[in-house]
Amino acid sequence: MENNAIWIRIQINNYSLLEGQDELISELSELCTVQARKKWYPAACTGCEFLVALNFNLTLEAFLNNVLIPGAELWAFTKICRKVWDTFSKFLKKNEGFDLQNLELCFNDVTIRVVGSPTYGTLVKLYQSFPHHFEILKKKEITEMSEIILPYTECIDEESGETTYDWTYWDTPEEKLLWKIRYLLGCETCYYCPKKEIII
Repeated sequence: MENNAIWIRIQINNYSLLEGQDELISELSELCTVQARKKWYPAACTGCEFLVALNFNLTLEAFLNNVLIPGAELWAFTKICRKVWDTFSKFLKKNEGFDLQNLELCFNDVTIRVVGSPTYGTLVKLYQSFPHHFEILKKKEITEMSEIILPYTECIDEESGETTYDWTYWDTPEEKLLWKIRYLLGCETCYYCPKKEIII
């Protein structure tokens, strides 16, 4: 597969304090198409705001089977994806503690949005856990997923006392972290606890 099977959109603070962002964009541009934009943020922001969208011209299942778990059919594409991941890893290590506002993995069938300012270690752990958890979701008949947003957590409305769900930060206790999943082409929504491997 050609390099245009993946393209990347990056949005950074106009007054960014991140180290090595020009080198990041340059190195990524050698691997695939990169769209980099600057955005104005209020003065109260940190200067380290960063949004990334990785767009893959393949399905989530193909990604899980051939990129995270190497296969022959997409081997050339696999190598590109891994080089992209290695390039980002180097940048994340260099800027540990910065505010990754939103990481999107956009496949032909589903978008995975990671919010809540994850650390480099959190992203690596999450990335490595995908094959296991998506196999569990498949067995639980959570199919035709269109969007996954994480992390969410369970909340209690102070006025009504009813249970609600809202996004949270990654320092929330692991057993309370949830994935919000829209499935059956967006017609149904559920919450999945990866720690307990249960659907809520």
